[in-house]
Amino acid sequence: MKIIFIYLISLPMIIFGDESGGLSFLNIPTSGNSASLGNTITADLYRPTSLLQNPANIWQNSQHTFSISKRSAITQTNYLNGFYGLKIRDLTFCLGVVQYGVNKIEEYDTEANFQGYFNFQNWAIALGTSKRMSGMLFGIGVSHITQNFTQISYNKENFLGLDIGVTVMDLLYRNNNVILTVSYVNKIMFDIPDFQQVNSATSNNILGIKTLFRQNSISLSIFSDLLFNANSKMVNMRAGLQPQINFKNNVLTNAGINIGLNKLPLYWTDDDIFNDDFIEYSRKLSIGGYLEIMLPVINQNMLINYAYENHKVLPASQYVSIQFSI
Repeated sequence: MKIIFIYLISLPMIIFGDESGGLSFLNIPTSGNSASLGNTITADLYRPTSLLQNPANIWQNSQHTFSISKRSAITQTNYLNGFYGLKIRDLTFCLGVVQYGVNKIEEYDTEANFQGYFNFQNWAIALGTSKRMSGMLFGIGVSHITQNFTQISYNKENFLGLDIGVTVMDLLYRNNNVILTVSYVNKIMFDIPDFQQVNSATSNNILGIKTLFRQNSISLSIFSDLLFNANSKMVNMRAGLQPQINFKNNVLTNAGINIGLNKLPLYWTDDDIFNDDFIEYSRKLSIGGYLEIMLPVINQNMLINYAYENHKVLPASQYVSIQFSI
């Protein structure tokens, strides 16, 4: 079965349409763990929050998993999401809702006279499923996205997202101390009702690798992505580092520190991109950590993630994510 994965990633990249869309909010990390690991596609492996990154990775061992995440920043932006994963035999089903907004945007007329404020709102509702077969995960996800400016004359836009992903686990069979995972996703977008393909910041092909080194109670995970984006005609790299300690404790099971880098351009076709300080304004550095706790009495797993993201546009973004597994 794993030869199928090699065949899939060797296919030509999908040809994108000529339209553009302001749907980059779907590239906002959906959890504190993902944010602090550079938003790499294997950062949320086996969690429902990976639905918008790679639906193959929503596969989980728990029967029920609930997750909620909130991002705060010093600007007038707001971001909130919730995800639910359900496992039935070898299948996992997932539902996710994402809300993103920017408040109090100033409006001016052609003569620079202040006209008041307006707001910008994005919503996404996503569904996905993942199946495990022979050491591989296959997933497909669909999402309905709305984009709207309020308090001004603007027609609300609707889009349909389609994500197809595959993940190969444990490529190094006989090495218990090193675990290699490779993940690939193809993300495309269509407008509604015309169903014309949209070329946006979320229309990506992403190839990700996770390497886990473990020795006794200590482990180290290295995450890396190659992201091919037709809209910017660039190849970006994302990376993350996660040292972890596993505790022999009835309450605290493990804890870790995360460090991440998002958007390091490796290749581009237009030198003019750099005239606008593209690298400086898109690159993100992040740091965070997490605790995994087994709640006594009810015997449920709770995961708490925190992330601090720093970049030019939002210099102090913070994430808090809480996940329950039953």
